[in-house]
Amino acid sequence: MSEKRKQVTKKRVKRTMRKVEPTEARAVLEELGKETEAVIEQSSGKRTPGLTIGDRKTPYTHRDLCDIYGVVEFIPDETKPVTVSGVRYQCIANVSMAVPTVVRDVFYRSKREAREAALSLPRDSGFETMIGLGQGSLEPER
Repeated sequence: MSEKRKQVTKKRVKRTMRKVEPTEARAVLEELGKETEAVIEQSSGKRTPGLTIGDRKTPYTHRDLCDIYGVVEFIPDETKPVTVSGVRYQCIANVSMAVPTVVRDVFYRSKREAREAALSLPRDSGFETMIGLGQGSLEPER
């Protein structure tokens, strides 16, 4: 709520409260205080990850990903970085990791997609030597 709107609302409440007897006004304020405390207790005060308000976006954290997807332990077979919702994980070959399940899934999906892309290349393109699929040097054949 903008500062101007807060001031206008405050003035309206004060103006209305002047019309009420002081004991009645006190009871109303106590009731409003209790309702406000109940609302504050229900809201965690934490913004939802990924939520965009105006031009500000709430970033995800490791804890958020663990809460949303659960945690799994896996051992990657190669070293490579994996980024999920802006949170980066460094997967190290043959080292056991406890990560959100989505990190493991993205790791294996990227491996599968790279393998499928490599298999779809035409064998006579010469490109396979540059990415290490063929025999010979890393220079394309001429």
